[in-house]
Amino acid sequence: MVSSVGQHFLLKLFLLSFKLRLITDRLGNSLREPKASLDPSTFQQKWRQLPISISQEYSLSSEGVRALTTPQTLPRHMQNSSIHCIASGGQSPNLKFFFYAQKAEESSTFLVECLINTSSSKAQIKIKADDQTASQQFSSLFQTALSNFGS
Repeated sequence: MVSSVGQHFLLKLFLLSFKLRLITDRLGNSLREPKASLDPSTFQQKWRQLPISISQEYSLSSEGVRALTTPQTLPRHMQNSSIHCIASGGQSPNLKFFFYAQKAEESSTFLVECLINTSSSKAQIKIKADDQTASQQFSSLFQTALSNFGS
């Protein structure tokens, strides 16, 4: 088990090791803010401070795994659901993505670590949230967006 200091170091190392990407879009619903904005240092600070709300494993479709031959297709796909990618990296079969979303008209933020193993077609998801009561609803939206990837 990695200590919180170790997790912070690993996250910081990961964010420094890979090109940071900030994404904006125009789509959204009442749970997600389409023009959400979060800078990398705020993401890191929130990631360190917030507890894990949900930790789950999802299966990816074979089409989704094939689409990951170009890893940036996933952030573009999630963007359609107002889920923004702040950092990504890795090499097949192990890919890592950090996403965030914000509640519309509120300052509540959802943070996601998404580890994908293309060999097993599995995604391990950790969600942290300012508003713990909305975590399950956001998790369902995230899972729906992920399950539609590649189709």
